[in-house]
Amino acid sequence: ASVPDMEQGRKHWAFRKLVPPNIPSLPSVAPSSRGPVDVFVQAKLYEKGLAFSAAAARRTALRRVYFNLTGLPPSPMQVEAYLSDRLPVAYERLVDRLLASPHFGERWGRHWLDVVGYVDAIGFEVNAAGFLTSEDKWRYRDYVIGAYNQDKPFDRFVMEQIAGDELVDWRNAERYTDEIRECLIATGYLRTAQDFTHEPESNIAMNYFEVLQDTIEIFGKSLLALSLDCVQCHSHKFDPIPHEDYYRLMATLTPAYNPKKEVWRTVIPFNDTVRDRSLSIVGPAEQKEIQWHNEQIDKQIKEIETQIVDIRTLCQERLSNEKHAEFVRLVAREAEATVIADLPFTDALSLWLSAQRNVFVDAAGTVPAELGQTVSLWKDQLVGENRSSNDLVQLESQRRPLLVAGVGTKSRRALRFDKKKGCFLRAPDHPSLRPAHGLSIFAVYQLTDLDRTDMQLVTKFEEGRPLGGNWGVDLFQSPKRPRFYFGMVDGNGFGGDALSEQTFHDTNLHQLSAIYDAGSVTIRMDHQGQKIVHNRADYPPPSPMLNDTRDAALLIGARATTGVGIPADASAFISADVAEIIIYRRALSEEEILQVEAYLSNQYGRLGVGNHVSEAEVTAGLTTEENRQIEAMQVQIVDHHRKRRSVGKIQALWEVGPPPKTFVNLRGNFKRPGSEVQPGYLRVLLDPEAEPLIEDAPAESPSSGRRTALARWLTDAESPAAA
Repeated sequence: ASVPDMEQGRKHWAFRKLVPPNIPSLPSVAPSSRGPVDVFVQAKLYEKGLAFSAAAARRTALRRVYFNLTGLPPSPMQVEAYLSDRLPVAYERLVDRLLASPHFGERWGRHWLDVVGYVDAIGFEVNAAGFLTSEDKWRYRDYVIGAYNQDKPFDRFVMEQIAGDELVDWRNAERYTDEIRECLIATGYLRTAQDFTHEPESNIAMNYFEVLQDTIEIFGKSLLALSLDCVQCHSHKFDPIPHEDYYRLMATLTPAYNPKKEVWRTVIPFNDTVRDRSLSIVGPAEQKEIQWHNEQIDKQIKEIETQIVDIRTLCQERLSNEKHAEFVRLVAREAEATVIADLPFTDALSLWLSAQRNVFVDAAGTVPAELGQTVSLWKDQLVGENRSSNDLVQLESQRRPLLVAGVGTKSRRALRFDKKKGCFLRAPDHPSLRPAHGLSIFAVYQLTDLDRTDMQLVTKFEEGRPLGGNWGVDLFQSPKRPRFYFGMVDGNGFGGDALSEQTFHDTNLHQLSAIYDAGSVTIRMDHQGQKIVHNRADYPPPSPMLNDTRDAALLIGARATTGVGIPADASAFISADVAEIIIYRRALSEEEILQVEAYLSNQYGRLGVGNHVSEAEVTAGLTTEENRQIEAMQVQIVDHHRKRRSVGKIQALWEVGPPPKTFVNLRGNFKRPGSEVQPGYLRVLLDPEAEPLIEDAPAESPSSGRRTALARWLTDAESPAAA
């Protein structure tokens, strides 16, 4: 676009300097006026042969001025007081009282807040759940209200909002004065634009420049009464504002916003490594004092919490001893019970692993393992229809499970898998482990560590490259819940899961049954059916590709992660004693399930019992005196928390890093930089002989001073910009 005619533009009334108007004279017959504004109105009315309406009744005038100045109606007592005041200056005294009311700033400050687009949120609201706000943003709102109530001069009001951080030496102040705080809070004026840099995906250059552009638009409309949207892309068709002047104006803000990834300050810190665009409400010395104060409070709270833990620990030990005594009685009672050696049936049996036999120290299977030795080979028991030989092996000695005894009330053997050592066993893929229509899995285990992450029990699923597989059974997150999950029907990815709603977060012996039958999942724990839930609402219902032929190894104690560079190609290890695993390549009937579960009960005795005492059991087992002590201590903790002091924030704007170069963006696109520009003013709002560029402060200065110069240009009574 062609360069606008600047000289012609300066002649337009909107771009001229303000000059005091001549107050018109009125005929002597005209009624008296309350002030110069009334004179102008009255003069025009007189020209038209009109006059003011009759004065409003005192009660009506009272309500009008209340609503106008405070937005609130007068109370009956206030009405009575005003109507009883017969002094000639009663109305003036009323106005003075309302102007001194804090409600005046609330009523009239909102107009400025509307003009600058202030909202408590950051502008990303799509629903109630997505409401985001930067911490203590409200301080700018209160600053504006306070400025109106203090009758702050408008030039100072503007100076503080545009360059408050450059008006005070806050960087070297050990303690912030009220003036420092107020000046920093005032710069929230330049923080009212929508800012979507609150998450990693949106912390990008496009959003940096949108924040800058929106801030310039707010500046133009609120202080210049100009829309600057068009000139962002090209010189104005009608207004005398060149394209270059827009980017000179932008250059006054770029040292503060600094739209570079390495120095950009996000609106909300989305992780601990990201710096947001906020300052502490107090200086460094006060921060240290508050930190020391809170540390003393924390020590006192910690001491009380330790006493509570001690009380609960004594209760837990008491209950654990009671459980242990009962467990010993059960062991003695069942020691002489007959143990059935064989499964009730073997048709469609794909895998049978029992720690009572066929565990070997060597991978060749020549040296049977003794208690306390590590196991390299856990052989599949080939009985009945099971001819699959799905033997599980671990060649790395440090990853081998340990053969232990004393599991269950019948003191049976088990393989101890240690998460910290990365213990697991692996068998190659086999058709018997990927049936087409149904699957039944039985496991006997007891956790030895209640880790918060998923712990894999038995899996045939690849969480590597490629992702997918057939199925897996694990103990999900914390508190632990048994989960049955699947590969997708198309064989690529996760195909849904089913979890027990009830948790089993303990170290007791458990027997898990997981059955898949044509879209239906059954999970049973210790012979009890469980209510099924799903991990996430957006996950698909279980629709497994049980017979996906892509290679996916069978693992006990972990999940395969082939091809992603993880040691041993496995992860999500379990810490548990695993005594038995049984897999059928079909969905067993209810009667068959009960038969297998009866066999396992015969093998291991009472299920779900042991020395483990849950937190809920401790709470229920506290004595009356222990409860009284803990309640008194909790009251003390609440009292101590109330004494903590917080360090609030100021959502401010200040310069970060050296001033970056600013370029004209061709067609408004930051990806198409044109010529470099220097910071400056809109030339149409300058005298022809005035310098349009802003010179930076000396290099040793903490700020470039560009916004201070901009604010002075706006507030100079001799400047056309002040109009």
